[in-house]
Amino acid sequence: MWRSLISLAVWGMGSWAYAAGSSVADQEAVTKFMARMQGRRLVHTSKTLIAKDTMEAEFLRETIIGTVRTGELSISFDRIINIKQTNWELDDKKKRTGKSAKKDRSLVSHWEVSRRHSVPGFWGVGNLPTSTYEDPFGNGDSLKVELKGNALHYATKTIGVADYFAKGDTYSPAGSECSGVFQFIDDKLDHTAECTSYDIDAATMKETPRETVSKYHDKEE
Repeated sequence: MWRSLISLAVWGMGSWAYAAGSSVADQEAVTKFMARMQGRRLVHTSKTLIAKDTMEAEFLRETIIGTVRTGELSISFDRIINIKQTNWELDDKKKRTGKSAKKDRSLVSHWEVSRRHSVPGFWGVGNLPTSTYEDPFGNGDSLKVELKGNALHYATKTIGVADYFAKGDTYSPAGSECSGVFQFIDDKLDHTAECTSYDIDAATMKETPRETVSKYHDKEE
């Protein structure tokens, strides 16, 4: 599982770009939807197997959407992410061995998207310029978004190599592809996402899919 779980996170955790059409009206519709998301607090809690089922993670993520900024043909915004996480090592029977590690962190991810001439809409990238973790992530995400009815659909893919938690309090090189949806339910922001992780060979950059598919559901509180 991706160390930040946000490809998110992560979006992760958490991630999108505009691809709802090239007209000004479409851009205004997406900007209006995202502006409505500003300042809202999404919370996700889970207990799940990670590191190819050799570890179990207890996880709480708080995500806040920052100010949405627009240019003539561009959109940019930040996400503030606070994570509380404890990883437990498991034995061959998937029972906790008693070894655990705290992995709490706070992140700010920055996203910028702009219009492409070859395809409809806005595409872009995101990265993590600020992190309280002990070492930088050194990777980002490509992303796109499409407004379908009253929901904002997005897709992301890791750029470069991300650090995933591994047994023995170590890391393994990996990445993820995620898709998700933001929508308002009774004026409350709701987010669902599904991510497929893959290992990366550092020498060849070849990707090998993992069997685990992670599903997330964040709700406004």
